[in-house]
Amino acid sequence: MDQHEHHRYRARCHWDGSTAAGYEAYDRGHRGECPPAPASVQLSADPAFRGSPEHPNPEQLVLLAASSCQLLSFLAVAARARVDVRGYSDDAEAVMPQAPRTGLSHIRLRPRIVVAGDVPLERLHALVEQAHQECYIANSLRCEVSVQPTFVRIPAYAFGDSGLAAGRLVLLADVFDTPSRALITDGAPRVPRLALDLGCGPGHSTRMLAGASQARRTVGIDASVAHVEAARGVAPELEFVVHDLTLTPFPLENADVAYARWVLAHLPDPVGRARSWLTQLAPGGVLLLEETERIETTEPVFVRYLALARDVVAARGASLEAGPLLAAFDPAPVGEVMRNSVRQWPVALPTAAALFALNLRVWGTDPAMPLAADDVAALQAALDRLAASDDRRVATWHIRQIILRSAM
Repeated sequence: MDQHEHHRYRARCHWDGSTAAGYEAYDRGHRGECPPAPASVQLSADPAFRGSPEHPNPEQLVLLAASSCQLLSFLAVAARARVDVRGYSDDAEAVMPQAPRTGLSHIRLRPRIVVAGDVPLERLHALVEQAHQECYIANSLRCEVSVQPTFVRIPAYAFGDSGLAAGRLVLLADVFDTPSRALITDGAPRVPRLALDLGCGPGHSTRMLAGASQARRTVGIDASVAHVEAARGVAPELEFVVHDLTLTPFPLENADVAYARWVLAHLPDPVGRARSWLTQLAPGGVLLLEETERIETTEPVFVRYLALARDVVAARGASLEAGPLLAAFDPAPVGEVMRNSVRQWPVALPTAAALFALNLRVWGTDPAMPLAADDVAALQAALDRLAASDDRRVATWHIRQIILRSAM
């Protein structure tokens, strides 16, 4: 076989010292390198063989290689299968009998794999097995390598589509109706032929878009079947379609205007997503976006809540405050920026607390939640107390409002 048909790897080890005093006395510490990577690793022997416990030993490196290879192999097969993996951590273990001239008898890999979406467990196990069969290191070893995965499946959308989730969207629509209507009035073309509400939820924003734009036809789009069914009850005069907004083409193309409020905050790569949405509009069509730039508050309860919300959304590869990510967005060559600015909107603290309390009830048991159940309950109670108070302070939303026009 020609040498170019082989994959070749290099490694170097370096040790300085003296063995003159015999087996009992010399230092087992040495350095390992894997050119061309410049970093070196300080190594030793297993403490059972008079090595240092402060440095990894060859047996651990074999285990680490097997764990790393399985991780990389699984990510590859999952990506090809369009499975959205959000986390992978392995607590691996290797066993070597205490007998002379033996080797590792068993390697156990125990990965904890976090996946977005309701992927069937059977499919996930099949992908792990496929990755194991394709793992170069496992295929190179004489000892048995077993993989014992556990899976955590998190909903792609942290805020859900339950009746409670729909209720929070009613309050959201009421609180932010004024700035949203103003953006639509300013940015939408006059009497558009077709307006799309992207991420319509249970239809309240769709009804607002229809009224503010005066579009001849308004259609709400959402990935949730439950939300779309609810929307048809809220606004029976409008149309609603089930569709995943991360996928193009849309079921309806060449719209004159499309609107999305706090949708990109729940999607990975908001800039890329906005760019792809522009391509679905008619030439010269307008895309209107609203995303949170930041929420200005010194209320400790809100500060704790917002930190948790960021963690839960970030576990899905998204950003609760997507506004800063869009601040310098240049959609060329598929479009141009007509406006990209921030509007401040004060919200009474009790109203904001009521909104946050609803949110927490929706995702308070989310797998990505870093707090214990008792701590979540304490935060929930604090938000409920504030929501029921007559506190006259405000929290100020800084809302990034963007008007984009698709290429002519």
